[in-house]
Amino acid sequence: MKFEKLPALTRREEDEPGFEKESWKPTWKCYCCHDTGFVLDRLASLVIDGYDAEKSKIPKCSASGCGAEVGVYLEESGTLDCRLSSEVCDRLSEMERTSWEGYRWKKHQLRKEALGLVEELAERKSMRNVGRSEKEEKEAKRRHLRVVENY
Repeated sequence: MKFEKLPALTRREEDEPGFEKESWKPTWKCYCCHDTGFVLDRLASLVIDGYDAEKSKIPKCSASGCGAEVGVYLEESGTLDCRLSSEVCDRLSEMERTSWEGYRWKKHQLRKEALGLVEELAERKSMRNVGRSEKEEKEAKRRHLRVVENY
């Protein structure tokens, strides 16, 4: 039995042609601990003199916007360093947020630049002097589908 073939749909919007991709954006509420409840090691070393992730107690995040809960047992067992105030954690969170925004912007610019270089190279390597007409584009898609179907 033969069925009429439907065109394939892309799973994700970013797979559509012409979609301008962005780098991943975190959805954390608290950037100080990335919503884990534990201050990141590199941030902890900024405010705790001699901090060593292997030997020091784990600093507990107490940022005002942090909703992470580390558990009563950890707090009562004395395994956490609870000395960081909410003001300090808020400042660390803001520093980390700014760092992420700068990172994302830089990655996005690099991606756009690379995409431009690829398109430029493709144009230079192309044997065609002009782009495809609408009719030629349809014919190319039809041939491509036929090859894919027979694969």
